[in-house]
Amino acid sequence: MPQTPAELVAEARENVKTCSCDEAAKWLERHPEGRLIDVREPVEHAADSIAGSVNIPRGVIEFQIGAACDATETPILIFCASGGRSALAAVSLQKLGYSNVTSVTASFGDLSKLLSDR
Repeated sequence: MPQTPAELVAEARENVKTCSCDEAAKWLERHPEGRLIDVREPVEHAADSIAGSVNIPRGVIEFQIGAACDATETPILIFCASGGRSALAAVSLQKLGYSNVTSVTASFGDLSKLLSDR
């Protein structure tokens, strides 16, 4: 039986490291060398973005991640609008050999607000 999108996301979250909004802020402090990847669509990123983030849409992350992160051990923190696309992107990056990938489960709005308040 085919999986629903919600089931795919739930399965992805079970197979990747995830973090909350507060944990993401701490992650950024611990990993100044890390990459903050926004997997939302370009129109979403253009409307509002987090300083220092790189926009690589979920649909092309496998093809474009090398330009933003050439070392597979570089810490990567991935976010999207609600945590679904970021979990799926994290699975893809792990399959490509990226070993230090974390997906933010918080919404973009919550993450953006927390980081801008700092």
